[in-house]
Amino acid sequence: MKKREIPVNKLHEEIIKIKNYKSMDEVIDAASSLFPFDIDGALTRDLYQKSRKEFENELSLDITVKLARWFTPRLFGWIENQGSMKTFRDLLKMLGTAYSQITKPWSSLFTSYVFTALSISKEYGAKEAWIISRDASPLFLIAIGIRDKIKWDGGIRLVECNRDLFGIPAVFDPKGKETKRTATSFGKSPEEVRKLPIYSYLKKIRGATSKKITWIETGYHGTLIKKIADLDLLGDVLVFFLSSSNPNILGYANILVIYENLKKRQIPDDFIYILGDQIESLPKFYKNVQILKYKKGIKLVAEPVNPIYKFCSMVSYWTLFNESLNIDPKQVDSLMEVRKLYKLYLKVVSNPNELPFVLPECIPGWKDGITFLKNEFNLGPLLPMRDWWGP
Repeated sequence: MKKREIPVNKLHEEIIKIKNYKSMDEVIDAASSLFPFDIDGALTRDLYQKSRKEFENELSLDITVKLARWFTPRLFGWIENQGSMKTFRDLLKMLGTAYSQITKPWSSLFTSYVFTALSISKEYGAKEAWIISRDASPLFLIAIGIRDKIKWDGGIRLVECNRDLFGIPAVFDPKGKETKRTATSFGKSPEEVRKLPIYSYLKKIRGATSKKITWIETGYHGTLIKKIADLDLLGDVLVFFLSSSNPNILGYANILVIYENLKKRQIPDDFIYILGDQIESLPKFYKNVQILKYKKGIKLVAEPVNPIYKFCSMVSYWTLFNESLNIDPKQVDSLMEVRKLYKLYLKVVSNPNELPFVLPECIPGWKDGITFLKNEFNLGPLLPMRDWWGP
C-alpha cells in the first residue's frame, strides 16, 4: 500500500495557522477533521485503547520504545484519574489539558533561548533565522510570537533538514536499538551530497537571500551543520544549540547548567541533554520528510503522523506560542527556570502519579559522537562561540 504523502509547504502553513486559534476548543475543532469519525460520538473502550496505542507507537519513533512505555501510562493514567469521558471530544479535551500543562513549565526557558539567539544574531547583522524542523519546530512559533519584542525585521524560516536527507544512518532503529556503524556512519562526501535532492533544496532557499543566516536547533553533535558547511552554502553562519555536545557550538543549556554548578547547586551534567531531549520529545506534526527531484524543480513531501499524535503536537505548539506572547524575555531568569525544571524532574521521577513533565533520563546518545567530533568536525569554533572563546 502506497504511503500517503503531504506537501511540506502545506504542513508549514498549518503550523503557522495554529497561532490564530483563540482557545483550546478552537484547536480541538481544527483537529476534528483529522479523525475519520465524529468526535462527538461515544468514546468506547476499544476506541480509547486504540488511541492510546497509536499515540505510544508514534512517540516511540521519537524517543525510543523504552521511554514511550514510561511516558504513555503516566499521561493516560493522569487522564483516567480526571473522571469519566463520554465522547471522543472529552478525550481530546483531557489530552489537550494534559499537554498544555506538560508544555507550560518549559515555555519561559524555550522563549529565553529563542530570544537570546535572535538578539545575538541581530547584533551580528543576521537577517534570516533558520529554525530546523522537525525537532525545533516548536521554537518556530515562539520566534514569530516574540519577533516584535526584539524588533526582529529579518526572516524566520522553518527549514527541513535531517540526517536521513544527507544519507546519514539513523542513530536508532524503531525499537530504540542503536544501528550498526557502517562506512557511511558520518554520511556522504560533499561531492556525493551535491548530487542529492537536499543540496538542491538548500541551494534554492539560500539563493533566495544573500543575507547573513542564523541557524537555530535543538542540538548535540553538529552533524548537519558540518555537512552544510562543507557545501559552502551558508557562509559565516551563526549557530545556536539548546544543548550541545560540541565544544565548538554554543549550547544555551550548557552555559546555564555550568554556571549554576559554579555556585555548587549540583545539577547533573546529564540534565543539559534532558533539557534538549524534552523539546525533541514533544509530539511531531509529521514524519519522514522526502525531497523529490523533478526536471522542473523539487518538491518536499512528508508522511502524516496519526491524528491523536498530531493533535497533541498542535496543543504543544499553540501553548508555547501563547505563553511566549505573555512572557517578557528580558525579565526571564533562565538560571531560575533551570532550577525549577530540575526540581520538577526530581518530583516526576519520584512520583509515578505525576504528569510526565520531564523525561526521566536522556534519550540514548550517539556512541560515534566522540569519534565524529575528534576526526570529522574540523570547522573550529563557529559564531558566536568563536568570538566568545576565541579560535
